[in-house]
Amino acid sequence: MPQYHYKCESCQKDWIEFHSINDSVNICPHCELENYVKRIPSPIMAAIKKPTEKTTGETVKQYIEENKQVLKEIKQELKGKEL
Repeated sequence: MPQYHYKCESCQKDWIEFHSINDSVNICPHCELENYVKRIPSPIMAAIKKPTEKTTGETVKQYIEENKQVLKEIKQELKGKEL
């Protein structure tokens, strides 16, 4: 089954769910509020969907660089919450 990354706009928690493509999640498992849950697009899906003439190595390199930036932003966000 595919995995999907979700984030609650109310409590700001995120998590991963495994379900079929036809299913969706609309209740946060943390705060249990309904209709505040949003699916976060996966960077790998965005890389696959882009029509490009790049080689596989260039696509992988771009994916790695994009994920480094995402991880850097998450790390900065977490540092701010610890203070």
